Amino acid sequence: MAVKIITRWMVVICGTFIFSEVSSASVFDYLNGYNLGIDSISSSDNVHVTYERDYSGAPSKNCSVNADDQTKMTCNVYLQGGRGGGFLSEYLKGYGVFLQQPFKRQGLYYFGYDVGFGLRVLKGALSERDAEETAPLTSLSFQMYGVAAYPYIQFGITPAQTWPDFLISIGPVIQAFMGQVSVNERPETVAIVQGSKLANLLSLQGFLGLELVLWRFGEGAFSLFSNRYLVSSRVEKGAFYPKEIDGMSHFSATFQNSVYGMKLLLNWP
Repeated sequence: MAVKIITRWMVVICGTFIFSEVSSASVFDYLNGYNLGIDSISSSDNVHVTYERDYSGAPSKNCSVNADDQTKMTCNVYLQGGRGGGFLSEYLKGYGVFLQQPFKRQGLYYFGYDVGFGLRVLKGALSERDAEETAPLTSLSFQMYGVAAYPYIQFGITPAQTWPDFLISIGPVIQAFMGQVSVNERPETVAIVQGSKLANLLSLQGFLGLELVLWRFGEGAFSLFSNRYLVSSRVEKGAFYPKEIDGMSHFSATFQNSVYGMKLLLNWP
């Protein structure tokens, strides 16, 4: 059901932006206009997990008394996805390929809009050092795969000769994940659909992209870029981990992904 919902939203959003952009041209002609590119990136994923536990009367820097139920405490754990886990895990680095519509200059100032798609992999774990302070939560790990869609507006300065082009992109994010989450060594398969709120765009929540284009050649370009994907609205309580375990329940999560690097858009195909 979750997959059907996110697929429908992607089709609606993609269709709206594509038909607005190409007017009478067909969707096939638009998609056929994408060029191949190569990028080199570094990225990190931050995950904020909250859950409820029974109130023990003992103070905790990670938990506070639940305002709605004095017998419960609401606890927070911050993880950073990547090859490690905990608060100091490494950034992921690597090379990849992408598809992008060639840029069409409008003059000194530029304004446009489009929709982007991306594949996501989330993997992380609570470190042993951090687990010492989060009892009865002794272990927490996740490995999830998903897709993100982000319709955006783009604006900036594109001078003909004086300095490089500078572009800013901003818009909401819709993402769907599926994979495995393990709490205290007990794994569960979960599916999550999550989106940022349009009302939060002014606080830079959602998709924010910065791009400095150093060289354009035909339909190709070489540029430096930084993208951030922040989904602040929580998934339904219990969606991140649906079971009650060791007095803990109602696991929820928010996600933030940051990517920066360089990319080369080719003149092909």
